[in-house]
Amino acid sequence: MKYVISIVVLSVLLSKQLVYGQSDVFYVPQTNNSWSNISNALNTQNAWAMYSNPAALVYASPLSIGVACKQMYGLTDLINSTLCVGGLYSFGAIGSTVTMFSNNYIQSYLISFHYAKQIFTKASVSVSGIYSCSQSEEFNSNCNSIIPQISATYKPYNELLLGFTIVQPIYYRLKQTKYFEEFECAASYLGIPNVVVTIATKKSYNDFLITTVGVDYTVHTKLVFSASVANQYRPLSLGIGYRISRCKFQYATSVHSFLGFSHTVSFLYSL
Repeated sequence: MKYVISIVVLSVLLSKQLVYGQSDVFYVPQTNNSWSNISNALNTQNAWAMYSNPAALVYASPLSIGVACKQMYGLTDLINSTLCVGGLYSFGAIGSTVTMFSNNYIQSYLISFHYAKQIFTKASVSVSGIYSCSQSEEFNSNCNSIIPQISATYKPYNELLLGFTIVQPIYYRLKQTKYFEEFECAASYLGIPNVVVTIATKKSYNDFLITTVGVDYTVHTKLVFSASVANQYRPLSLGIGYRISRCKFQYATSVHSFLGFSHTVSFLYSL
């Protein structure tokens, strides 16, 4: 517990923005949220939790490995892929992700490390460090960012899980004062048989308030359907997953308000 508190305090003390790299025209903060259509549920019980709320890793299996690839809204020259590894151990849950987003003009890499610990019977907290590297040959610019992330979950009873995540950049280009880069809170309700209902609200520093409502429906132990609606950018997302032994395959698609459809294929292996 004292180590978790120390890391949280250190993240807050280091949250003074500093410049690292040159990027007057090209800079987009990168987080793991671009993979949120893989699962609506706050608690995925596997490594995909790092893309929704890393504190939920405390409910994960001993080890899970996931890979996913996304075709971005009809832009076939863009490659967006990710790899994640995570699991639960006696000292807490740990995990890491590596994500690449690139084409002939833009290259962006994201590496994250997460540590989660159950601090009370019904609560968990996680601290994360995210390194983002973005380069643009078209604008001859680059930017490197170190992004701390603090997350927590609270489970008042078995059918309900609450959580929040705060993302705050340490290094970025403008030295503007921000209290946070991104804040998200969510709740997943499991009181309906075979159904998980999730409501999430996200606010970025310079963006709209986005509210998403998602449903995951388990037809039987092997087949899962998911759907979500949102008030901004991605009004509709649909997905289907199929489990074979310890492996799960999933396809998801979402429509953007003006960019069209994206398609995500993912594979997960869990012990």
